[in-house]
Amino acid sequence: VHWLVTIMSLMPFGIGMIGVFLPLTTYIVDSYPVYAASAIASNTSLKSLAGTLLPLAGPQMYESLGLGWGNTVLGLICFIMLPLTFYFYKVGGRLRKGDRFIV
Repeated sequence: VHWLVTIMSLMPFGIGMIGVFLPLTTYIVDSYPVYAASAIASNTSLKSLAGTLLPLAGPQMYESLGLGWGNTVLGLICFIMLPLTFYFYKVGGRLRKGDRFIV
């Protein structure tokens, strides 16, 4: 397989990452205008912590479950968390009203 095919196959992943994190950062700035820098710093810290610790669990998971079941577990976690999007869309206004940091 040519190296360019591998690079091109990662384009949807990169576009998806930008499509998630750029609007998330904008939402944080709009939601917490006075505390925007602190909110973005905490978001970046949690994202970096997850990016540091989760890959450490990957090899052990794949050794114990194998590729088939390991990928199935990750897919099921994503599938189970999918309804959270609609839940937060439905109750988001009520959650934002109760936050004392929003101006």
